[in-house]
Amino acid sequence: MRDASSHQQPLAAGRKTESRIMKKQASLQSGKLATAERAGAVTVEYLLLVTLVGIGVLVGLAAVRNALVQELDDVAAAINAIV
Repeated sequence: MRDASSHQQPLAAGRKTESRIMKKQASLQSGKLATAERAGAVTVEYLLLVTLVGIGVLVGLAAVRNALVQELDDVAAAINAIV
């Protein structure tokens, strides 16, 4: 005849296994969430970097344009002085 303790032991072991599986699944889900959050943060960082570089390029091109116009004005003034 089996006693009651032999039936309870496998149930307790099964509960422990279920608990471990649930903890593992929760860990995997939180890992996926953390990865998604990191991917979002990297995307925002790249977006800010591209925005700053784009603004820098526009400002640099405007400065080159102004310098070129000034230089051409100087050349025109020099030609007018010769003629």
